[in-house]
Amino acid sequence: MSKGIGAGDTRYEAVISIGHSLLGKDAFDFERDELHAVVMLAAGGEKLVHDADRLDTQSQKGWAACARFLKKAEKAAAALKVEQAPRAFRERFTANFKALFAGSERSYRVDVLEASLSLTPAVWANGEAYELSEAAVNHAKDLREAWLGLRELLAGWSSPERTASGRARSELCARLRRLDLAWAGFEEAYVDGLLQVQQRARGALAGAIEQEGRLQAAEAASRTDRSEDAMDAYRQEEVALLEHLGQLSVAAGAPKPSTQVAEFAVQILDEAVQVLAISGACCDQGVPDPTVVLAARAVDSYKGLRDYLVNVKEHMDKVHPQLARNAGLTERLTRWEESWERAALYTENPDLMEGVRQLVGFLACALEAAPPLRQLLEDRDAELFLVLPRLVCLCLLSDPESGVTRLLQPLMPSRLAGADPDAIRAARHRRSRPPPTSRTSSTSSAARRSRPPGRPSRGGPWPARGRRRRARARRLTLPPRAPWRT
Repeated sequence: MSKGIGAGDTRYEAVISIGHSLLGKDAFDFERDELHAVVMLAAGGEKLVHDADRLDTQSQKGWAACARFLKKAEKAAAALKVEQAPRAFRERFTANFKALFAGSERSYRVDVLEASLSLTPAVWANGEAYELSEAAVNHAKDLREAWLGLRELLAGWSSPERTASGRARSELCARLRRLDLAWAGFEEAYVDGLLQVQQRARGALAGAIEQEGRLQAAEAASRTDRSEDAMDAYRQEEVALLEHLGQLSVAAGAPKPSTQVAEFAVQILDEAVQVLAISGACCDQGVPDPTVVLAARAVDSYKGLRDYLVNVKEHMDKVHPQLARNAGLTERLTRWEESWERAALYTENPDLMEGVRQLVGFLACALEAAPPLRQLLEDRDAELFLVLPRLVCLCLLSDPESGVTRLLQPLMPSRLAGADPDAIRAARHRRSRPPPTSRTSSTSSAARRSRPPGRPSRGGPWPARGRRRRARARRLTLPPRAPWRT
């Protein structure tokens, strides 16, 4: 069995020395390559990081040490020619899971080991708990026992009280075989459970996609058949799609109230479509109508979300089960929710819409009166955000009875408490009056007028005249001020 161990290679000379100090006479039970793999496995076990009594896989150092140990366990099993458990079940995995494992090889992974050591019966996805199968829990228990058995064997080798038993090789092969069987069983049960969880977690998206297909069929039927029954069927399918989108919004993140009630959502969509049908276009050659702009954004966001459902149908395996982590989905849902929430706000409050319309007209007049303002608007210059609030305040003060008062009340509640136009008019009048002259200044001016002629004031007229002359000289010698500080 020890043939080839005494080679002159210094690397294997060191391995032999370590193997003999570790295993004693049991080192002769291994071939050269086997002994090298076993010694490296034992050394890797000593470098595992523990947090109290638990294996540390959370820190970067602990994760790296565990990954190296698992790789050495694979090499040791291959060198000892330990029979490998079959991995034919990986053919059922999706493309994402197949990419994690190297075909039918052992492919021990830290995340799989971590899942078995800290397995909980429930997995959370999209705010819901999904129970794993009882088989996955039992296989996790078996893998934990096999892992602890291998660690106890390797730790026992380094004990000073250990004596050669002549069974080191057979014991190690048995522990590695048990570990591999338990690993394969847990990997199959755990990944199958995760696939079921992912399928159920994607259920909200899959349901919306299926309903989108039914709505498209109803739309095609309503174009050829304009009967009342066909239109009612189309309306039912559209209401059902809005209900699915509301459920999808809940699963993907914080939903908006306007998208959770299907009847209210249908009302928003109908009003937006009606506004666009009346206007014929979003914007004309003059001042854009805010009602048309809001309606166009609501309809466009709804169409964009429907297009996403059509396109993602062929790529469901690439959709993350945590729906909030899909950037394309969350972006379209956010745009849809915000546009509909804004449209609902101004639809329910005509006074606010009238205020927006008046403010837009005032800003359009300001753009015509000040052409440089248009350049600031196109460049999104920082100075625009200093000018725009002043223009809004000017619009408010120019007509306190307008709807702009109601529009700005949430922004300035302390200034527009109750939105009383008389109070705004009185405040504007107070600001327009000149400040009163103080008593001290009037007394000093009267004292100067009553001073006898020829008598200079305190300090004399000449020092004051000299100070003015010196200040004028300094102004002439100072460099010009920067234009942005004028």
